[in-house]
Amino acid sequence: MLNKYLYIRSHALQRSIEREIGLDNLKSLLESKESRATFQRNGRIRIENDEIVAIIQIEGDDLVLITAFKNS
Repeated sequence: MLNKYLYIRSHALQRSIEREIGLDNLKSLLESKESRATFQRNGRIRIENDEIVAIIQIEGDDLVLITAFKNS
């Protein structure tokens, strides 16, 4: 557990709603030991499982959700 806050940008929240990805789904993704994390060249982190993908970014001491989408 990182003990960090996750902030959700309005764009990310809007896209999550459009893509029918609930906050419970995101929480499960981020807390699951089964999720896979990949560091991207742009400094962001891609976290995924078989169902959804979340792109997060570290800003200072916080994590920021950039976007989320279904894993196809």
